[in-house]
Amino acid sequence: MDVQEWFDVKVLYVEDDPSIREITTQLLQRRVRDIIPAENGIAGLELFKKTKPDIVITDIRMPVMNGLEMAGEIRKIDRDVKIIVTTAHNDTEYLINAIELGIDHYILKPIQMNKFVDAIRKCVEVVELRNSARTCDEEREKNIGELKNALHSKDMLIKEVYHRVKNNLQVIQSLLSLQSFEVSDSKTRELFDESQNRIQAISRIHEMLYKSEDLARVNLTEYLDNLVNYLHHNYKAVSANVDITMDVSEISLDIDTLIPCGLIVNELVSNALKYAFPEGRKGVLCIGIEKGEGDMWTIIVRDNGIGIPEHLDIYSTRSLGMQIVTSLAKQIGGDISLKREGGTEFKIRIKGRSMGRESGVIQER
Repeated sequence: MDVQEWFDVKVLYVEDDPSIREITTQLLQRRVRDIIPAENGIAGLELFKKTKPDIVITDIRMPVMNGLEMAGEIRKIDRDVKIIVTTAHNDTEYLINAIELGIDHYILKPIQMNKFVDAIRKCVEVVELRNSARTCDEEREKNIGELKNALHSKDMLIKEVYHRVKNNLQVIQSLLSLQSFEVSDSKTRELFDESQNRIQAISRIHEMLYKSEDLARVNLTEYLDNLVNYLHHNYKAVSANVDITMDVSEISLDIDTLIPCGLIVNELVSNALKYAFPEGRKGVLCIGIEKGEGDMWTIIVRDNGIGIPEHLDIYSTRSLGMQIVTSLAKQIGGDISLKREGGTEFKIRIKGRSMGRESGVIQER
């Protein structure tokens, strides 16, 4: 198993959502010396007085006493304690108040463990400087500047959309991450990675929705560009010599159509990157979306790799990825065609509630 970074610190973790609190507490137990969970701001303040933690991690919005109110009381007791806030909301006033309180870091939900680790690492560095009798004012000013720049780059506003969905996805991702720590078999770990890729395919849709002016539709070109970039990076070890070309019409899709579409592209692109170009073989992978008449459009994933064997029936294979493709295509009324000459080409013709222009956008990597 991979060696994990570990911190000799005591952390107070305040979160009112019991499922998130339980999962995140278990994950943090693997990273820090002591983790003290609390269910709300009042309980968190009392535990802070009793336990004197090095770092406080708290959700912003909580009943009775919110995270910033608790942080303000904590600052009156100990101005040097490091405080990290988490939030799934876009309330600009809350975030500005966090800056004024001298909050050291903020993390937007859904939270991945690497975000927590990065924030804790920065806090530990400052704690060590303080313990060495060096001032942390400069570091705090730097962090405040980073907060202001981050808020400005996001136009000081992140819409509060689908935060419950994102919370649920976070719980699922955390469960998979927690379970993967218990296995060392490479094949089993690969299955966990594939499952997390599928969750990412859905999560990116919700991420784009809360940034979008249109809460019902997502720009397909931008979404696929992000998704394919993510997959290409994930499989770089086996697909370093594969060039990817995208030819996608400018089109926006509703979420009910886009989620199956994203999962279909995720499976086909992942399979091509993993299996079509063995032993570092060079090749080209093309992803296309063609807009047809009315609401008809076609997903195209084509490569010039070694191809799929003639005897393989995509409708009866035991491959979970191909079962997902055929099942989702059927679910949204699509039909699949497969060509095996000169590589592999999948075409999935689908009717979706779409809205967009006919012009093609071609991108190469």
